[in-house]
Amino acid sequence: MGHLGKAFEKFFDHSGSFPKFKSKRDTHQSFEIPANLKIDFKAKKIQIPKFLKTKNLDNRIKFVLSRKVKRGKIGTATVSRNPSGQYFISFIVHTNEQYQEFNKEITKENSLGIDFDLKHFLNFSNGEKIDSPEFFKKTLSKLKQEQRKLSKKQKGSKNKEKQRIKVAKVHQHISNQRNDFLHKLTTGLVKESQFDVFCLEDLNLKGMSKLWGRKVSDLSYYTFQQMMLYKSVRVGKVCCKIGRFEASSQICSHCGYQQKMSLDKRTYICPECGLKIDRDLNAAINIRNFALKNIFKNTDGTSGIN
Repeated sequence: MGHLGKAFEKFFDHSGSFPKFKSKRDTHQSFEIPANLKIDFKAKKIQIPKFLKTKNLDNRIKFVLSRKVKRGKIGTATVSRNPSGQYFISFIVHTNEQYQEFNKEITKENSLGIDFDLKHFLNFSNGEKIDSPEFFKKTLSKLKQEQRKLSKKQKGSKNKEKQRIKVAKVHQHISNQRNDFLHKLTTGLVKESQFDVFCLEDLNLKGMSKLWGRKVSDLSYYTFQQMMLYKSVRVGKVCCKIGRFEASSQICSHCGYQQKMSLDKRTYICPECGLKIDRDLNAAINIRNFALKNIFKNTDGTSGIN
């Protein structure tokens, strides 16, 4: 079933609106190539069916390969254009590759709890912290300058379109910085660290963005989660999430005593056992403990997790 069929299904199920035609004014445009795509990886040229058919001329399009492609059968491809006018083509490769199974013993020593925070992007249960890069905040002054120029251009003019592309390129630069940071961070955690189990928390990011605005969306915690999930499976490690209603910040990681904690309190002091610990470190340890408890409840702790 194609995209149109799925759109009508959602409409009749009352889970979506009535399908609309694509507009040339949409910022993101794309089309799919279901079959017969020919790619020459040595010459780095791609041939799209029914595209610029000419006799005795090479109608293939040059491309820059962004990553190594494994051997396999090429499936559906998607050609897209972003708001800044750059063209991309992505395609599916069907391979016989099988991911490694996780067969190690799970312990607290080889498990890492990860707590999300606005002051520090990530807080780990081993005491390490990752500072917030805040790429959008650092580029905000330049973005405002370009947007002011855009607002002064005449509507429908060529100069307005040129300025719109400049604004889109600033946004694209921020997005590229953020993705580069997240890819390097997640790859380093999964491949280079000594940990085999990564424990994350499920958060209501929409609710948080209403309270703290663009700072939450600038950190892109959801994208970090998705990268950790698929990269962990590829190398035979485990990435799991605890429920969003677990009181990781309110519970003492030593004795289990629970107390209410306001956001301005950055140190957790337990009245029961006297533990004094950084609030975010305490939350990261609790996230690890909650996740391990769920794993041992549902499995034998050594297999079947992936």
